[in-house]
Order: sequence, then structure tokens, then C-alpha cells
Amino acid sequence: MYLLTITVSKPNLQIMNIENLKKRAKIIAQIRAFFTARDILEIETPLLSHSTNPDPHLQNFCVDNLYLQTSPEFAMKRLISAGIGDVYQICKAFRDGEAGRFHNPEFTILEWYRIGFDHHALMNDVDELLQLILQTASSEKITYQELFLRHLNLDPHNATLLELKNCSSQNNINTTDLENDRDAWLQLLLTHLIEPNIAKTKPVFVYDFPKSQAMLARINAENLAERFEVYFQGIELANGFHELNNVEDQFAANSA
Repeated sequence: MYLLTITVSKPNLQIMNIENLKKRAKIIAQIRAFFTARDILEIETPLLSHSTNPDPHLQNFCVDNLYLQTSPEFAMKRLISAGIGDVYQICKAFRDGEAGRFHNPEFTILEWYRIGFDHHALMNDVDELLQLILQTASSEKITYQELFLRHLNLDPHNATLLELKNCSSQNNINTTDLENDRDAWLQLLLTHLIEPNIAKTKPVFVYDFPKSQAMLARINAENLAERFEVYFQGIELANGFHELNNVEDQFAANSA
């Protein structure tokens, strides 16, 4: 099972106008045509559920003891487990505490699953969609490790916590809130020092993340997570996985 989530709209009603609504409708029509041409079935799953996403970084809205879903992931996976095949969905999702220039607590999400794809094949799928929707050039692909080495001369998999903190302070980023959370320091360096300097003219796919940053992704022979993110013009557009579907590996990951 394979996953991609990509936001097609996080609407702010204060800046919505008729022309933007027309552009949005055209984009959604193009997305549907893209999946129809590939024989990928459109489905619809419930927005309210008795259970919710276990990701500690996503906060839910609770309505009368039911949860508004942060994504349609689990309902879609139930259908995949039943043998439905390749599927996609365009629906609303809800994440409490996410508000800003690029985020809204209620937003529209596109999520799809491809049977028989690894994360490299899925990156090609996403690249084709971005070329269609955004008229971009073919993307660049780079590993998470190569990205840090290129921009910071720092190996994210082997650098010590002190080296991460020193890199931050040397680049005038000072904080006392992260304590000794290694992944938080890596994320700080990525968002403040790397993301603003990549994908200015074409999308960039970053793949093979530390396994501690990839819930539900498969782990490869190099002990890295088979997951990717794609960036374009300073914005993270998508997050994709080579889905973990081995129950023993999942129990091991949960107990690590």
C-alpha cells in the first residue's frame, strides 16, 4: 500500500474571490481527469469517526465524542485491505492548531494509494501531476542526507546533537525550546536554512528520511524510511510513503 497526501486548497475566505474559485474548480477537474486516465477509482469515506489518527504531531477536533479526521488515511486503508485496488479521494480534513499563511484548520486534501508502487514510482506519479497542474519542469530528486550535506555540510544521520545545535547558532538561529530532541533540531535546520533555498524553479523531492521521522513507512536496508516530501517555491506540497504493511515491523516500530 502506498500513500500520498497533497493539499490542493487551504482556503482563507478573506482572500477568496470568484476568479480563485474558478481556478480551484479547474484544478480539481484536472486532478480527476489525471486519475481517471490511470484507472484509479475515486471514493468517499466518513469525516467523523469514533477513533482518530495516533500521530502525536496532529491535533484533532472532537464533536460529540466523535473525531473529525485529520486525513482519510485509515478509512481508505480499510478499503484497500478489502481489495478495492488503486484509489484516490478529494475531501475535507481538519487539524486543530494549524493556522497561518499556508495552513487552515479546515482544508481540502488529496490522498491516493497505488498498489505495486514503491516511493520512487510514486514520486514519478506526483511529478507528472505537478507538471500537469502547475506547469512545472520535471523535478529534481535528492536524498535527505545529500540535501543536508549540500546546503549545510552536515550529515544528518551521523551528526551529534551538539553539532546540530552549533550549526543552528552559527547561522543565527537560537532557541532553548527544543532541549535534546534530535529530530526537532533537524527539522529546525531544514525549515530555516534549507527549505528557503531549494525548489525555486522546479519541484524538489527529498527522500529517504531518518526512520524516526516516518510513522508507517517501510525501513530500507540502510535503516532509512522510504518516505518523501516535495517542495516548490518555498512550500512543502506533498508527503508520500512506501507504506509499511508488515504487522511485526509495525509492532517493533511502536515499541522502539
